Amino acid sequence: MVPHLLLHLSCLTLVWAASAETKLGCQAQCGNISIPYPFGMGEGCSISPSHHINCNTSYDPPKPFLGTTDNEVLEISLYHVRVNKVLAFNCYDEAPVSGAHRTDLEGTPYTISHTANRFIVIECDAYGLIRGSKGGFTSGCMSVCQEREDLIDGACSGEGCCQTTIPKGLQRFAIIAGSMSNHSTCHLAEQERYRFKASDLAAGTSFAARSTDIPVVLDWVIVNQTCEEARRNLSTFACRENSYCYDVDSDNGPGYRCSYNKGYEGNIPYLPGGCQGMLFSSYFHQTI
Repeated sequence: MVPHLLLHLSCLTLVWAASAETKLGCQAQCGNISIPYPFGMGEGCSISPSHHINCNTSYDPPKPFLGTTDNEVLEISLYHVRVNKVLAFNCYDEAPVSGAHRTDLEGTPYTISHTANRFIVIECDAYGLIRGSKGGFTSGCMSVCQEREDLIDGACSGEGCCQTTIPKGLQRFAIIAGSMSNHSTCHLAEQERYRFKASDLAAGTSFAARSTDIPVVLDWVIVNQTCEEARRNLSTFACRENSYCYDVDSDNGPGYRCSYNKGYEGNIPYLPGGCQGMLFSSYFHQTI
């Protein structure tokens, strides 16, 4: 019984130790934000330069940013990075607007998540269309008003504000928009975080200031290889014990992620360790 107890205690210790979620000797947090591997701060702490996090200590508390960009990191998960990124545009100013928009995400493993974000148009009697830079999927919506004075704060459901899904794999995109009024604003934002305010219609360029409170969710991958290609060199293959590899469908080239096998859990399938699964901790409790 004692050897079994020691074995399971060691497994439980490994589970607890792995909760730091960083490479050994690397900083686990920047300010109040946890930085799990494959992201990291400092030399050798991230899986690639693209996953490097810059911890800016000039803020109190310090703030993490994606590499050398101005994208402040609010949260990192197994599939997403939530960032404080303003993607608000003047979509109509006395004439319809049509043009391409670039972001600082090009050439990185990050894309604007098509599942977590929405394209939003704010104004009465306005429309907006968004299209990925590589063509294909185009999405749009139209916002109408009976009386501007009757608008109330709440859901963005077509009166004074409309929203629609966005193309997959966005790093740059084209917007076509117009309005029967003198101004309209378009923005990309996390769907669950934007709540329409009637005052947004008259906010004009000041809306961008409020939109700093509305995050954007980015998808991330291990870039430049498919799972099949990555497995050919196990010394650099990112997926570790008790995890599996899956390809991520993207218009920006190949990429993959790792996730835990059935019966295992955690946020760090990119770190070696094993003995991290629910099966071990469950068996430990049953044995005692």
